[in-house]
Amino acid sequence: MCLFKKLLDHCISLIIETGGLEIKLPSEYSTKVVGGNRSEIILSAAFYNFLNKGEFRLVNISSKNLDIINIFFFPNADWNIPIFAMEFVVFGAKPIVAVIDIKPILVSPIVAATAKEILIKYKTKYSAISYSDKMPDWYLECRSGNDLFIRPENLNEIFILNEFLPDLLHDYINILSSASPLNISSIKENFNSINNYKKHHKINSPGLPLLYKKFGNKWANTFLSKYLFT
Repeated sequence: MCLFKKLLDHCISLIIETGGLEIKLPSEYSTKVVGGNRSEIILSAAFYNFLNKGEFRLVNISSKNLDIINIFFFPNADWNIPIFAMEFVVFGAKPIVAVIDIKPILVSPIVAATAKEILIKYKTKYSAISYSDKMPDWYLECRSGNDLFIRPENLNEIFILNEFLPDLLHDYINILSSASPLNISSIKENFNSINNYKKHHKINSPGLPLLYKKFGNKWANTFLSKYLFT
């Protein structure tokens, strides 16, 4: 379907233009194609070091009937930076879910307030989108509380999200660009908290059964453990 290719390209361009440097992944993990013709499914991944403050990790899975895009930013533990996480999922012509969050871990009150303001700004501006409070338990445990959690009613809502996500991402990148180092005494706790967030996603993300089924247990385990959520 490739609904998210333009969005992915736009976000990658923005990351590079503002200081991101590509991290070369082994070819078998940057692009993986399985199946054939009608059943072909493609996973593409692109990672970027951003000003030595952390990494953007972007993943797109697409087939004839499926489109998924994920973007994470995992900060290095010695920086005063919240986590960025988003996922859009479309199956056939039916959007399933769209999530955008900026999750403070151990950040200053000013940074936490800025993250909250960014999310509220877009939630208010695009108030007609189908926001939902029916969230899975695993997600409730890791959300910021200001996140955009959406059960889109139609593809038009996905197109709206595609349009404004780069602007929201740009606002988030402003946090990165101006970020200050974290207090030394907090680095170990922040490191553990970020790793716990990654582990929580690696164990609970609803796309895991698809990943294992389509790409095989060995490949999927390596991709998740050594690359996406390392």
